[in-house]
Amino acid sequence: RQLQRLDCESNNLRAHSVRAFQPALRTNQTSRKLNLSRCQVDDVGIHLIADALVGNTTMDTLDVSLNLIIDVGLADITHMIELTQLKMIRLFYNPGLFNNRDATQQFVSTLEQKKSRVQELPIIDEYELYEDNSYISMVASIQNSLKHNQQLNNVALLLFPQPPPPPSPPPLQRQQQQHATSMMLKISHNAITK
Repeated sequence: RQLQRLDCESNNLRAHSVRAFQPALRTNQTSRKLNLSRCQVDDVGIHLIADALVGNTTMDTLDVSLNLIIDVGLADITHMIELTQLKMIRLFYNPGLFNNRDATQQFVSTLEQKKSRVQELPIIDEYELYEDNSYISMVASIQNSLKHNQQLNNVALLLFPQPPPPPSPPPLQRQQQQHATSMMLKISHNAITK
């Protein structure tokens, strides 16, 4: 029997572990799904994954949600969209993934190309509120690219701004507010991962 799916979800892999199985990813010709959700994968890790998957002809699903990939790693994700066989990439909740405008524009441009094989692209994230509110134009760019790419037929696109921090309240009120915020995040996290 041949391995069809490698599920490493919720393991503290980080880049050094990804580096260890990178050669196997490059040469494996049976696995179709790789789940690295909640594995502490950062920009170095996603670079190693992208480098390996360019040579892989069977992998069609990659889950790198709930990791530590920021805007530097978006270039490698863009590279994978352009050059791999991947049909689905789960990206939601990587902090600051789309906060670099140039990297985001390159990502959007790649999605617009007809040679991309990606069909499903779940994106759920928070965005920093730029002074000129340019996150709105970034959202519009992604939505527009989805219209141009006929292969993207199943997209979960939920983008919402990260509000600026409020002014510091008095000490007692601050303690109550921190408790309320952590509860809200916990509820949100549970709702998304179920």
